[in-house]
Amino acid sequence: ISFGKQHEELAKHRKGDLILVHGNLQVNRYQDKYGQQKEGWQMLTQSIISSRTGR
Repeated sequence: ISFGKQHEELAKHRKGDLILVHGNLQVNRYQDKYGQQKEGWQMLTQSIISSRTGR
């Protein structure tokens, strides 16, 4: 999850781009309507560093 300028910079990247993300990783566990245990992961970003160079 990213907001503001971080979100704008992250949105410029594409699949395969190398980035370094610093933040808090959270796991959300829940039970679906069929009784199966599920989990979802979220990263709340604090900073993003890109490996992009001028191409």
